[in-house]
Amino acid sequence: MIEELSGVLRSAGKEPVVLGNQALVLPFGCRVLGLYPAPGVNTLWRSDALDQADTASALIGEPGWVNTGGLRGWISPETETHVSDLDGFWETYEVPRQVDPGAYRVTASDDGSVTLECAMTPHFYRHGVDVPLHLRRTFSLIDAEAPAGVHGAGIAIDSVLSAAGPLPDGVRPALWNLVQVPGGGEIVVPVNRDPDPVTMFGEPGFQYADDRIRWRVETNVSSKISLRAPDCRGCMAYLSESGPAPTLLVYRFSVHDASLYSDVPGHDLTDTGQVQQVYVDDGSLGGFGELEYHTPALEPGEREELTDHGELRAYTGPVEMLREVLDETITRHLL
Repeated sequence: MIEELSGVLRSAGKEPVVLGNQALVLPFGCRVLGLYPAPGVNTLWRSDALDQADTASALIGEPGWVNTGGLRGWISPETETHVSDLDGFWETYEVPRQVDPGAYRVTASDDGSVTLECAMTPHFYRHGVDVPLHLRRTFSLIDAEAPAGVHGAGIAIDSVLSAAGPLPDGVRPALWNLVQVPGGGEIVVPVNRDPDPVTMFGEPGFQYADDRIRWRVETNVSSKISLRAPDCRGCMAYLSESGPAPTLLVYRFSVHDASLYSDVPGHDLTDTGQVQQVYVDDGSLGGFGELEYHTPALEPGEREELTDHGELRAYTGPVEMLREVLDETITRHLL
């Protein structure tokens, strides 16, 4: 229940913000940790450590990256902000604490929305510079557009990323949005015909048919793929048919010209235009999947502020009806 998660977080010293008894936002790390289409049904993955106050306190107090779960926003390109040596990608991979958990503060809130802001100065390793940035994120409840017989909840994410000073030549920061989903279900991504997914790492287990990429979140090998802008349809979904309450998540976002994007795979820094990504964990981090997308980048001397709008809708109900919602959603994005 949302009240139980709120209580655990407060006991761990972190005050959450609850929106309409449907969404739980945690300023620590700027996360949406819960999206509840029905009481007691959280459709997002979150760490099991948040089940109890003592384990939650231990997790939040860890010196390294704290993965509480849910929906978050980071700064990309990943190869610039997270990896100090590309020849030792995983050995030197580190989530910048400037960004996560950051130092977010609540600047506005009411029953249906909350705004968080943070000043940060992540290091860009390829250019050897610290880059002052400011991020504002507003989470607002929206209509889930659920059909009769299905319960729904929706949240809009409006973000403004801006440079807090002149951007160094060649530095192109962007916003990297993602939502973590529980294991056991299937990720479905509508794509343009004959896409050319880039393997970022691992051995991806996805399948492609009927202009859809499908990938079950069940593996013992962590993998990630990326789609360039021309392959994207601005939507991805996750359907879980197991458990006491079948659930469906639908994540929508905007796709722009490929030249505006700056994220690249670690093995080819020239392969720009990467927008939409899917990650499946091997279980070592919690057994989750990730639905990810990047925004266009800031440009030195040209675009030193960007805005982004995304929408996440959650549903629960009979499996047959959730499949219908999924099929209708995917079909609409393929038109």
